[in-house]
Amino acid sequence: MPVKSLSHLGGLPFNEGMLGFEIHMKGGEYRIGDDLLFYPSIYIYKYSASDTNERFLKHILYDLYEFTFMAIDKYGHECADAEEYERKKDIYHYLIEIMPGFNVFHFNWLKKADEYLKIGTLYRGFGLLSNCGDPSIENPKVDPEAIRRIRCQGVLDKLQINGLWRDCDEYISPREKEALIAWSYEDVLRNIGYPEDMSKFRAIIPRYQVDDSSLESTGQKSGTLIYTIKMA
Repeated sequence: MPVKSLSHLGGLPFNEGMLGFEIHMKGGEYRIGDDLLFYPSIYIYKYSASDTNERFLKHILYDLYEFTFMAIDKYGHECADAEEYERKKDIYHYLIEIMPGFNVFHFNWLKKADEYLKIGTLYRGFGLLSNCGDPSIENPKVDPEAIRRIRCQGVLDKLQINGLWRDCDEYISPREKEALIAWSYEDVLRNIGYPEDMSKFRAIIPRYQVDDSSLESTGQKSGTLIYTIKMA
């Protein structure tokens, strides 16, 4: 169970990640009002050292945010293969403090530690909130006690279709359509300016911000969903 109450954060939109949330689903569905347990994670698309000590978590659209954050611990890869270990020995995953009392996990697969986040430095950046499983199960280098403390609970308050992903074909350039067999959410975000060209991005998103509808359950799913969780 969570160590601290996060109810002051209100309702936070997340994507469900690869593993889904920890509940006993009714008929194989998540429904509005269900209690959820999960391990929050952050994907960081852009960051820089913060020019202020102000702490904030600003929701932009769907699972996308602007936020301040601080890396408070890091964990190495678990690589059984000697060649893979040599390639990734200087790459770490991170425990991130978004707000005091609200910590999340950050998977990093590419950036070497000396070129990436410094423990104790306050940054501001753009990214998205997601749900992940317990990374200490598969990686013994990750502190299981630290992960236990970030586990969150809340109530499913809203289910929305991610319109950016639903309309992804609209935002992939003709050149990319010729070059790519398939494209990702990151490709879509990059093409509409998030986070490198926020003026372009903010010109596009009003059409999605006006939609305040909510599905009753994931059984109505017709696309990638955003889960707004009223934090407990």
